[in-house]
Amino acid sequence: MNDHAPSIPVYNEEDPFVFISYCHRNEEQAFRVIRLLYENGYRVWYDNGLITGSQYNDVIARKIKACTGFFCLLTREYAQSENCSKELSYAIGDLHKPHVFPVYLQDPYSVKKHLSPGNQMLLSDLHYDRLLPEESSEPLLQVFRQSKALQLCLDQNRINNAEELYQNGLTHWVQDEYREAKPLLLSAAEKGHVKASALLGEMYLTGKGSSVNPEAAAPFLKYAAEEHDARAQYFYAEYLFVHVPGKEKDAVSWYTKAAKNGRPEAAFRLGLLNLDGQYVVRNLPAAMEWFLKAAAGGCADAEYQLGIMYKNGFGVKPDMQEARNWFQKAAGHGHAKAGKEL
Repeated sequence: MNDHAPSIPVYNEEDPFVFISYCHRNEEQAFRVIRLLYENGYRVWYDNGLITGSQYNDVIARKIKACTGFFCLLTREYAQSENCSKELSYAIGDLHKPHVFPVYLQDPYSVKKHLSPGNQMLLSDLHYDRLLPEESSEPLLQVFRQSKALQLCLDQNRINNAEELYQNGLTHWVQDEYREAKPLLLSAAEKGHVKASALLGEMYLTGKGSSVNPEAAAPFLKYAAEEHDARAQYFYAEYLFVHVPGKEKDAVSWYTKAAKNGRPEAAFRLGLLNLDGQYVVRNLPAAMEWFLKAAAGGCADAEYQLGIMYKNGFGVKPDMQEARNWFQKAAGHGHAKAGKEL
């Protein structure tokens, strides 16, 4: 395995596991499947760090014989690899493994043209083959979950650990890999994990990793908001304010809770509502207070609004120098309009 491949624990105990047969030239693509299986609770074995030779062949043979599910990650390079061909032939032709899962990492038609006639024949008898999706892995996971044999390969201790599911999902989230994050966060949220519920609700509400679905977002956001999660309180307020007519005052209440809980966007929203007198009595000093709170949290929009208030004397004595200071801060945080005021 090269230095750039992600580290995924190799299972070496006695419980049912899946064997991953792949070509090292396709390591990056292969690890999408390996990580997908591992992060969703499957016990996984792959040849991490093995050195080729007679001992290598013995280990590979033992693991193929012992595995419950055999995954072959098919590519043109796999089809042309002598070692991969041996693994495939041993699993299907010699051992007649009943649970073989071919996953095409490249166009199936192109891959099949490079397979030997013998391997083409072996694969033709299987009722399962799937192309690894470019975006969402959820359809592939759904197929795996339907296999009773693969269910035996699930590590229930890891599956029941909502915090581990959340952390794995969060790893994908911070890298903007929302489609990979979603099933992990959903599993954690279904076990009552508050932060996972908040992130999942935000995904549904904003369309990260899927189409916008406010109705799906609502129960996750409401649950986490009631558990005092600031992110969920803010996005639940957004849900009520934007998508539920007549619930604007309830939204103001949730914005207030989120702002007091340290969410800058909520404080900014309250500043705007007080500035405009929308669903609250117009209160310029209160608007100033909320904008200051949001600015303290790094909200560039709030910094810009403070500049506007000092420039125009909204609730304060006009002060062009103070206005300029706030415009400079907002511009430094990337606010385009603030730059035009300088």
